[in-house]
Amino acid sequence: GIIPPERARELGHANHLWHDLVGALAAAGIPLTVFANQNARDMKWRRQREYFSLACELPLFRFRAGRPIHRIARIISRYDYGFFYDNVADSRYRREHFRYSMGTKFFSYLEAGLPLLIYQQAEYMADLIRRHRIGAVYDVDRVTELPRVLREAPYADLRQRVGEVRQTWNLKRFAPVLSEYLAGVMNGAARSPDFYPLEEA
Repeated sequence: GIIPPERARELGHANHLWHDLVGALAAAGIPLTVFANQNARDMKWRRQREYFSLACELPLFRFRAGRPIHRIARIISRYDYGFFYDNVADSRYRREHFRYSMGTKFFSYLEAGLPLLIYQQAEYMADLIRRHRIGAVYDVDRVTELPRVLREAPYADLRQRVGEVRQTWNLKRFAPVLSEYLAGVMNGAARSPDFYPLEEA
């Protein structure tokens, strides 16, 4: 999902400005399809005119309307990767903000059966991807290296591994762990849940 550029600037969310990335990927011959933020699917489209203009100029860049979260996995399942990007260099946030972030699209991409392509500065998610072999990691400060990262990624193996992980990471398995943790929160005796039955995945 991507928010309108002028809104990103108003809010100080420069990490949501994708212009340089779009240009760099197009120059490298890498196609990119971006869906607007799913919460903004009824927005006035003139607010996204900068991205529409880029899509007109760059045939490899496609800009699509947002979709409800319960439908997005089916829609994006025909693509190759689930892509994470933040314009970290221009952001007002400290880099620690990105280290521990956990995007909900992480799970939408897995639901769609897509390997994940994530920047190494998002350390928590990058660690999950490396440990469970469900995607590839790149350096957000060196997006021009993405072609090499994609060439070297064992795509068929990653796709198969995502399918295996989808059978393991599910609500039915983790609901009891989460319930126990929340009960502890309510009783004032919470401890970190042992969520690393993920280690078995």
